[in-house]
Amino acid sequence: MTNFLEYLSKDTLPDSLLREFVEWCIWEQARPALVNILKRTGLDDYARNLSLVDDLSTFSQLSEAAGKSANEARKKTGPLGLSSAEAASFIGSKMATSAMEENFDAEGVAFFAAQLCGWDGFAKTSFSDGKSKLDTEEEARKQQEAKLRELWAEHEKKEK
Repeated sequence: MTNFLEYLSKDTLPDSLLREFVEWCIWEQARPALVNILKRTGLDDYARNLSLVDDLSTFSQLSEAAGKSANEARKKTGPLGLSSAEAASFIGSKMATSAMEENFDAEGVAFFAAQLCGWDGFAKTSFSDGKSKLDTEEEARKQQEAKLRELWAEHEKKEK
């Protein structure tokens, strides 16, 4: 396998590896990105609460609520930052739903996690460089690929 991300939805990777990868995508890659976006757009309470949560249902609910707050605040503070926070919050909620047992979709989680990282990249430029979003998403996919390779290597060692 040369590109592990291509195999996420093909039933070729062990379930335990997929679940560990999904956990990493959510808690180590996407959550910090969403928290940063919310902080940069003045939604500090949501950022703080999301940084402390450790279950998918609450993560999804808080993400959705943050998106609604961003939509309301946009009317007062301007479009780019809060539109980004609203989009990132929506993506965070979709990502959490994709990771829940009844909807488990590792490929979807990876996709949404990379998108969240992209929005964080855009936020880090004070919402002024749209290309940074694309570049950061690509970097997130590279990190995901590296993490999958690492998990695969660990899995192979356990199998021997």
